[in-house]
Amino acid sequence: MTKDKLEIIIPFLENKKTLKDISKEKKISYTTLKRWVKKYKEKGLEGLKTKERSDKKSFRKANENLILQIKEFYLKNKDKPILPLYKDLEKKIGSSISFNTFYRIIQNLNEYLKTNQNLKVGERYILKTFISYNFININNCRKLPVIFLVFDAFNLELINFHISFSNTLDLNILSFLRTTILIGLNKYNTIKFPKEILIDSNIKVPKKLLKLIYKETSIKFLNTEINNLDIDKFIKFCSLDINKSLDKFSSYDEFYFFLISYLKLNLTHLDFENIETSELLNQAVKLNVFLPTIKRKIHPYGIRVHNYFYNNKKLIKYIGEIGDIIYNPLKTENIYLFINKHFIGKVEKSVQTN
Repeated sequence: MTKDKLEIIIPFLENKKTLKDISKEKKISYTTLKRWVKKYKEKGLEGLKTKERSDKKSFRKANENLILQIKEFYLKNKDKPILPLYKDLEKKIGSSISFNTFYRIIQNLNEYLKTNQNLKVGERYILKTFISYNFININNCRKLPVIFLVFDAFNLELINFHISFSNTLDLNILSFLRTTILIGLNKYNTIKFPKEILIDSNIKVPKKLLKLIYKETSIKFLNTEINNLDIDKFIKFCSLDINKSLDKFSSYDEFYFFLISYLKLNLTHLDFENIETSELLNQAVKLNVFLPTIKRKIHPYGIRVHNYFYNNKKLIKYIGEIGDIIYNPLKTENIYLFINKHFIGKVEKSVQTN
């Protein structure tokens, strides 16, 4: 396998083919090829060796008898969340398989995600990504877009999408997830957050951050392989239609507006300024954990954040005080001001400084 990997990337190393051409020819993702090239340049053939999975031995323990036990146990207790279910199973049958292995077995039964009788709309989201090989021009640089799609696990309805250039759960992705949850609250007419968000296994997730999010919102993030034929089919058709409809190199706006039209999404959502009930406002405040927070002093000219001034009449009586500023990196037109944990209001951008 190591030599096979080398043979695949040799045309690129010899400047005979691009990684994009090899990706299409060999049907291997661009990200994977890029990783192979990087590892080969760093460690040679050693870098291309496939590392043994840390849970490989535990997976071997999942023989047919154990899988049958797991299935029977699951069918009797499928009203429980998956983590407590796993812990109960450990106590009952004394199995030492890893949680990831247990979760894969549940997925292979194809029942936990689809036939959980207690699963309701809006209670579990699925976050799936795919790479489009139509480059986007960003500041005269060509970048491969990574499309993030969020589905409701109950009916596989698409809730929201985002265009990124990385699989890392960065500030932009977190802001996107916060917006998605707000869209969900509005869409499903509820004040309850989803209980779980299943994240594609190729997304890099900082564990400390997920613990903080769970502490503030009780939303569990599970990093796992998402094998759903309907979602995979949808992504395949979406990718093909992008290739047919857009030029090889598009602007961000062209790409974005094509997806808006193609996905037929209504992205009207709630936010602090249009929330009418205090109960819903309290829920929205909990979602601040998804956004960057900074402290700023309020001056007569307003508030300065990242070389922009923000100001409005509401600030007059708070001049001299220190406020907590919550802002969305994807929407710099305004910021949200809190003083002593009380929401003061939205503050609009005024003048950009040099």
